[in-house]
Amino acid sequence: MTKTYTIGQVAKNLGIPSSTLRYYDKLNLFPKLQKSGSGIRYFTSEDVDTIRVIECLKKPIYQ
Repeated sequence: MTKTYTIGQVAKNLGIPSSTLRYYDKLNLFPKLQKSGSGIRYFTSEDVDTIRVIECLKKPIYQ
């Protein structure tokens, strides 16, 4: 069974707001994201890696 993480766990681990993760989900950036019947999102390690890539791409090249 694949380990899953809640939106709060992912947000805390990566240091980004949970609202950002909900926004990414709204953009359908996680096509395989699992949700419970009540709408709770469960992120896999693959989803977390995707978030890390997105956050990296958002950083400016020159500072």
